[in-house]
Amino acid sequence: MGARGRLVNANTLQAYAPPVAQGPGHVPVHPFELYRKLRSELEYNQWDVEEEFLAMDDDKHSQIMMFHIEDKIEGRYFGTEAKLTLAIINNNLKKAKVLGFSGVQEMVCMNHQADGIAKIADKHTKTIMARAFDKIEKWIHRLRKEVVVKTSRRGHLKNYILNESTAHDWLVQASEQNILPITRLLDARDEWKQPTEHHNAPNGSAFLFSQAVNRVIATTPTNLLVKSNRLSAFLDKKTHFDAPEVL
Repeated sequence: MGARGRLVNANTLQAYAPPVAQGPGHVPVHPFELYRKLRSELEYNQWDVEEEFLAMDDDKHSQIMMFHIEDKIEGRYFGTEAKLTLAIINNNLKKAKVLGFSGVQEMVCMNHQADGIAKIADKHTKTIMARAFDKIEKWIHRLRKEVVVKTSRRGHLKNYILNESTAHDWLVQASEQNILPITRLLDARDEWKQPTEHHNAPNGSAFLFSQAVNRVIATTPTNLLVKSNRLSAFLDKKTHFDAPEVL
């Protein structure tokens, strides 16, 4: 946003006049159409918009839409909040990303990626709006899928009970797979046996094991997301977790 950037509402977006097309291949994006599509997909996938932040800059023909969303299906899913940001830069849909659940969840829409930003298009084309609508549908569906899988995994790990010997073996194997430093193995074991925080899970459960290891590796945040993802894959294999299908 430049010096003329300002907060707006949906009515202002609707009244926005896109720049004149510069030729047959130049089809300017109308931000209100994308706003309406985002709201429609969120509603269809049962997400409530708790807050929205809209801004635009007339000089640069740029808009930013930010949404804080929560899951409507209370009690069914865990990890019920996310933040979604869509930016139109110089009236060209360039940048889009989703934040939430386990750090940054990039909704990759094409093979273009730079600085952690997923791009829908790099230039004006006749198909940009259709492409944008298709990618928005995929983002929101993937967001729903991740919630369902994470919720199912959480319940599965809570019901999977392991003894101290198995937990020790798993910790050693986790260190061998560069998930947990070998020097912190005893710290993770102690955290599993006596959790620092209450997690509403049975003693000795694989869920408490995952929380214990994550708590320990979080104290040395180098490659934290990579290690956390490795831990999820490790526990999926050890506990024979099958992710549910999400249509």
